[in-house]
Amino acid sequence: MPPVADVAAILTSLDFNRFLNLAEDQFLEVKSAPYELTQPTGRYELAKDVAPLATTQGGYLIIGLGTTRNPAADQDVIDRLTLIPEADFDVVRYRGIIGNHTHPAIENLRVEWISAGARCCLARLLRP
Repeated sequence: MPPVADVAAILTSLDFNRFLNLAEDQFLEVKSAPYELTQPTGRYELAKDVAPLATTQGGYLIIGLGTTRNPAADQDVIDRLTLIPEADFDVVRYRGIIGNHTHPAIENLRVEWISAGARCCLARLLRP
């Protein structure tokens, strides 16, 4: 379980390989692909994944990292980069859906594209 500061340092360094072998926890949630925002279930899933991070001390929801379940540790461990093209991540749309589907509003919400060449490792979501 990486501290929030470690996640921030990895994102700043743009060395996304440093995420490999880290486990998801209450401050870090990852998704291998963008949410299907044209479907109600996709919008629901986004809000469902953001809400717990918003009710804690903040955290990150990163799109562009895949996991495998480690049953012995009862954790999902990041095992691959699934970086996405910028065209597949509409910052304004993500912000709008989160704003419309989470109440009360999330303070200090940051939804941003972090570029690693032509690909992205995310939407960094939430209070840093």
